[in-house]
Amino acid sequence: MKRRRRYWRYLKSPEWAQIRDWEIDRAEFCGWQPETGHAGLHVHHLTYERLGNEAVGDLIVLCADCHTDAHQFPSINHAIQQIAARRDKRFG
Repeated sequence: MKRRRRYWRYLKSPEWAQIRDWEIDRAEFCGWQPETGHAGLHVHHLTYERLGNEAVGDLIVLCADCHTDAHQFPSINHAIQQIAARRDKRFG
């Protein structure tokens, strides 16, 4: 319970907003539609190991639908992690 409160508090912080914006600016998008602007994009944690001190490969930008799927279906989350690994190889 304590961890969840810490997580939600972090998501409301200016530090998270800065990280989120940086990730979105460098992202390759999945089902995102440009007319929705950044509001249609979510930054998904691939790991919570460094929460509050995320490394470059810890996050990936997804459209809202893919983000929901990532949390509901383990196989989709695994596929997203593979996509992120390929992205990190390509962009270093």
